[in-house]
Amino acid sequence: MSWVLFTILATLMWALSNLIDKHILTKWVKNPILPVMIAGVIGLIVSFLIYLFRGYSELSLFNIFLSFIAGVTYFLILIFYFKALKIEEVSRVIPLFYFTPLFVLLFAVLFLEEVFTPLNYLGIFLLITGAILISSKKFGISFGKAFWLIVLADILIAINQILTKYLLNFADFWTIFSYTRIGSVLVLIPIFYFSFPELVRTVKRHGNKVIGV
Repeated sequence: MSWVLFTILATLMWALSNLIDKHILTKWVKNPILPVMIAGVIGLIVSFLIYLFRGYSELSLFNIFLSFIAGVTYFLILIFYFKALKIEEVSRVIPLFYFTPLFVLLFAVLFLEEVFTPLNYLGIFLLITGAILISSKKFGISFGKAFWLIVLADILIAINQILTKYLLNFADFWTIFSYTRIGSVLVLIPIFYFSFPELVRTVKRHGNKVIGV
């Protein structure tokens, strides 16, 4: 049952990250692309260190390609997430990620041939219902821009998780992690080029703490 502990720890760190992200986007950064750029560079550095100290497991070219696709989805998820966080309260944005199990369910059935129990289906239904109620304003359902951005992110998260689950049949976690981060940075290069001047201006305005946080 170690996966339960890992899931709880991941959820706690995710909650802390959400609060920090909202603070950055509210106080320091106007363009949601900038945090994505920093995350991409950090991911690339970590991938290089993983290769340096432990190496990568062997993967076929097709699976490397799938890893890059997973990396692209990760990049897009971050963009949609930061854009939604920029325009809506964090307490209303984050619950919408509970739509993800619905898409995971659909893709898992289609591509992994996984079948859930009736209790699992009930749990997913309750998660989605709770997400809508928590994210609504005074229990009035609102489908604003932030809502649709997170729904798109949920679909991409499901694709990312299905791809990752599939790839873990062929290599260890650190190899898959590294290839996905390399794939995301390859997409980041042109965006990094055009957004770099704004990043420099932001650092000059607020100091290196922007990068650190």
